[in-house]
Amino acid sequence: HTLFLKACSKIIETPYVVVIVQIVGFVLIWTLLFGFLYEKGLNSKLLYMIALLIVCMPNNYMMLCLVSKNIFYALIVLWNMYLLMKLLDNSKKFFTWRRIIEFSIALALLNTVRHNGFLGTYIIWIILIIWGIHDKKILKYKPFLIVAFSWIMILGIKGPLYHYFDVQGVEKSGSVSSVKVPLLTPAGMYILADESIPEEGMKIVKKIGSIEDWKENYNPYNGDKIGWGKLRNNILECSQ
Repeated sequence: HTLFLKACSKIIETPYVVVIVQIVGFVLIWTLLFGFLYEKGLNSKLLYMIALLIVCMPNNYMMLCLVSKNIFYALIVLWNMYLLMKLLDNSKKFFTWRRIIEFSIALALLNTVRHNGFLGTYIIWIILIIWGIHDKKILKYKPFLIVAFSWIMILGIKGPLYHYFDVQGVEKSGSVSSVKVPLLTPAGMYILADESIPEEGMKIVKKIGSIEDWKENYNPYNGDKIGWGKLRNNILECSQ
């Protein structure tokens, strides 16, 4: 996600920061999940075996080293899953101010990291509203606070935060995946850095657009912007 990548770039402008943040997030979330399962009485040997399995799975290493919003989104889903488990386990003790703020942030990120993330957010909102109405004497207004705070945070992320990090919207007329044209990302990076591109690659670059078009449209934090934008038809022709 553009916002996530740009936020990481404020630390150090290198994709390695994104990988480090993803690894740290992965470890923290699984630590929380295993801690909860251990508290509920799950056998410690079984937990060690599951942890070992997760650590040894090569796809986890590969995915955590991938700069993609899908990785960040998966971590957000795990975080929301953990919070739902805590809520279902003991709703009376769950609604502390810390949990209310934490759940609000998790739901706001779930909604904004992926375009279809709103489904999970809306479903959890409905659950919280029903829960709040059903147990209003015990829980009072607390479930509604999570719904309200997360909604306000979504507006804040898509408004002031997007503006601060210069997250730009693009025309939603259908995209061209960079998988079809693997040249897009390296070519865009080379052009922005004023580095030379091999002659064979330059022929395809010029078929897609002029150097000025590339500099205007390519965004290192959002490689698909060219695929969503005015150069889309040219890319389709090159990918056929």
